[in-house]
Amino acid sequence: YHVARETFKVEISDDEDLLEGDYQNLVITMNDNNGNELDRVVVKLDIKRARNLVEIFDVNFRNGLQANAGEIFTASVGVANEGRDDEEDVYVVMSIPELSLTTRTDRFDLFTEDYVETESTDDDDEYKMYKQLLVNLPLTVPSGVYDVHFKVYFDDGDDYSEEVYSLVVGAGQAYE
Repeated sequence: YHVARETFKVEISDDEDLLEGDYQNLVITMNDNNGNELDRVVVKLDIKRARNLVEIFDVNFRNGLQANAGEIFTASVGVANEGRDDEEDVYVVMSIPELSLTTRTDRFDLFTEDYVETESTDDDDEYKMYKQLLVNLPLTVPSGVYDVHFKVYFDDGDDYSEEVYSLVVGAGQAYE
């Protein structure tokens, strides 16, 4: 009788339907070298959302991902509370590190979806919302492609989610 030990890692998809149920089954099948099934074990997984998780679910650009030096670059960032706890003092930062440009929103609260759908009486209570950000591209910005970083900070500023896009900047025009 030979005892073997295997360690394996299971990644759970963040598929909305999978996370809706309380429990999911993980089936482990053990085969011999010839592919014959020796044993089967069913493990019941209790899947819970992270306690604190805010994600960027959408980013829209008023004039696309291109702008000229001297123009205002505008983005609308959609954020959602995907966690189990309400989040206070959430804020979004847009930055173009290569150009040393950064801007941020005011702080705001994001409640859980369950709270908003079942208990909320205040129209301002949201679990997802869009925030507008804009930055003035100086006339001196060289033409090129620049990374634009969007970070949403949550869990008292201890954590963040990030998305990065590429912005094409064209030459500006001096007006006399």
